[in-house]
Amino acid sequence: MGTFTTNSGMTVGYRDRGEGPVVLAIPGGPLRDADYLEEFGGLPDEGFRLVTLELPGTGRTPTPWDPAGWSAAAVADHVEELRQHLGLEQIALLAHSAGAGAAYVYSRQHPERVARMVLVTPSNRCLGLEDTDEEWERQRNKRAHEPWFHSAHEALEQMAQHGPTPELRAAMAPLLYARWDARSQGHSRVGQDDRTGVAHYWRGLPPRPELAAAMRHVTTPVRLLTGELDMAPGPELASRMCALFPDATFTQLSGCAHFPWIDEPEAFRVALLTALG
Repeated sequence: MGTFTTNSGMTVGYRDRGEGPVVLAIPGGPLRDADYLEEFGGLPDEGFRLVTLELPGTGRTPTPWDPAGWSAAAVADHVEELRQHLGLEQIALLAHSAGAGAAYVYSRQHPERVARMVLVTPSNRCLGLEDTDEEWERQRNKRAHEPWFHSAHEALEQMAQHGPTPELRAAMAPLLYARWDARSQGHSRVGQDDRTGVAHYWRGLPPRPELAAAMRHVTTPVRLLTGELDMAPGPELASRMCALFPDATFTQLSGCAHFPWIDEPEAFRVALLTALG
């Protein structure tokens, strides 16, 4: 556990576990408490030092007074200030889901500081890439047999139209897991207490085509780990995301949805260690 002070005088928290090469992790959510990442594939037990940023309004990082402080761009600034605080020339950057938005912005601003980037079930939202109707239908149909599917999918559509609420997040949560069992149900509630700034997270970013085009300057290895059952990205969309980078590949994890360390922890651990090279 630690804190550092930003250039603006704000205190930001981070979690620091293990010894070895540093992997700097950005949680998703957006703006979800880092508890939900757990040990993120057991990296501290695999010879890595896992440093996890505590996002605005979570852990020891206070609620921003300016709405812009909730944004992925502000989180990217915290990543750079944390890198400086740790005294690192370069970082291996690990991001989950919406955390990838901050990773894209950071790598646009500081491509020379990124030694490697691993994106786990990453968001495509700010890159201007979307799955086609056919791709969405294929991913959707993989879960259509589940008894909870219709209510969960309805909640997902309501979120797309009207924005997230705690009730809608809870109702659509089964879509995010391969098995809606006690383990998944418990995990779905972790780190959900206060996500006040979610509406501001994607605001104030570079235009999507500009941000996507900037990824060609990220010449270090980029590895995507995607879930076979995740709603997005499916394999076609993941391929298009990889095409933005000079050196990017994706691995699709069988039997996994949005949280592969919950669905198939051993397979995820192996894939993550491989991706970190």
